[in-house]
Amino acid sequence: MAISGICFKYQHWISYLASGKGFITDETAFGPFSGTSAAAALLTGVTAMLFEWGIVKGNDRSLDSYQILKYLLRGVERNPAYTYPSQEWGLGTVNIYNTFVSLEGE
Repeated sequence: MAISGICFKYQHWISYLASGKGFITDETAFGPFSGTSAAAALLTGVTAMLFEWGIVKGNDRSLDSYQILKYLLRGVERNPAYTYPSQEWGLGTVNIYNTFVSLEGE
């Protein structure tokens, strides 16, 4: 599962990123994945799903990258043991299903 994160490198500059940690795959696949390459591929697909929902299906024709981030943040999973944003988990674990559940009826 992809991680939505924050770059803590600079004191006054925040950058959102996808670090990718411990992706789960089915048993027929290659096994667990991690890293930014896997996270980028997953988040590209997630973003395409949101663009389809918004622009192609007409739910949000003015959809842009800022709005995508806002929608993704609506669905993140957060472990109550951490304070967010955290250096390990950023803003939480991306969950596109939760995002679409939060958009029902809009």
